Amino acid sequence: MKKLILLFILSITINLAYSQDEEINVAGLVFLKYQSGLPKNILSTKTVVLVSSPNKVGESIPEDWQPLAVQAHPVLTKAGMDPVAYYFYDDVYSGKETRAAFATAWKKRGVEHILLLMKSELNNNNKNIRYLLLATPFNGESTLMTEGQPAWKSNGKKFNKVLDKLARVANRQERKNLLTTDSPEYFDDVKLIEGQRAETYYTDLKMGKMAVPKFAGTNLPGKRPGGLVNNLVQNRLQQAEDQANKFNGELATIMQGYKFKYELVDNAKTDKELMIDGYTYVIYSIHTSGLEIRKLLNYGDIDEEEEYYITVKMNKNKPTMRYIPIKAPVYKYYIKNLKTKTVYLGKQWDADETWQESLKNVLYNISREVK
Repeated sequence: MKKLILLFILSITINLAYSQDEEINVAGLVFLKYQSGLPKNILSTKTVVLVSSPNKVGESIPEDWQPLAVQAHPVLTKAGMDPVAYYFYDDVYSGKETRAAFATAWKKRGVEHILLLMKSELNNNNKNIRYLLLATPFNGESTLMTEGQPAWKSNGKKFNKVLDKLARVANRQERKNLLTTDSPEYFDDVKLIEGQRAETYYTDLKMGKMAVPKFAGTNLPGKRPGGLVNNLVQNRLQQAEDQANKFNGELATIMQGYKFKYELVDNAKTDKELMIDGYTYVIYSIHTSGLEIRKLLNYGDIDEEEEYYITVKMNKNKPTMRYIPIKAPVYKYYIKNLKTKTVYLGKQWDADETWQESLKNVLYNISREVK
């Protein structure tokens, strides 16, 4: 849900032109302080680029985002930036633990800045395309950025012109990035799992209580903008709050199918806090393409030429098979032992197109595997 809010707020940034104190940043949960120049030291430090692209016409599968990276990379390096890695935006924001894993990996690589590169459709019209570049420091935490930090942005109808704006403004800064790559680099080595992984469910689930994070609405930051932008965002966030309440009602109903101890918990609770509260396990979800989920969860023998992943579902006590394209967005749940960090994935691939169906698949498989 948070990812949907972020993309909505991005669309506001692209759609509307407001004074500086009324603009909203990519994260949606913080307001950035926009300035006329690029963030200080961005031309002497490492930057990661998050690329977002709209869905293919009439499909739920996003357009290939890498051509945007290919077009942008020579402009960015010539301008003096050091874009050390490119990632698909949806992968980074696919889950709470996922975003934290990316942040940890970037800290280890010495990344200090984030550049958002976004292609979007206005009003769901594939003939009305806008492009956005947004540069801001990386705060070194799982939130990725902090309210009030400096940022620079450019948007427009023509991608080359948006890139040209960045090149021009970069001329105002001293360049120190001399060793850059000739082509964009894509990394899929960010892993979620700290401990062991098991493609099964632990038989001792019945021995401990599991935390089930609730869906969370989103609050505006302390310094709220005025005017139309605030009204638009406030309305959307109210919709998100209503949806969270609805989803939490569904979550409570679905979890009644879990036969061991569990409790719905605050989404903001950390693993450490959950352990202190007496929980042994926690269940988390990831929402991005099935292909990228399998990479993040260390599934072996990934064939990117494969067309579909098969999810086996039960329909009136009879197994049926769902063929879901590997690049289609799906939800995948996994259970984590809070003490050992071991992650349990289940014997069968159970990802599905909605979180409700995915969770039902998991609970059914647990009932079969754990007696």
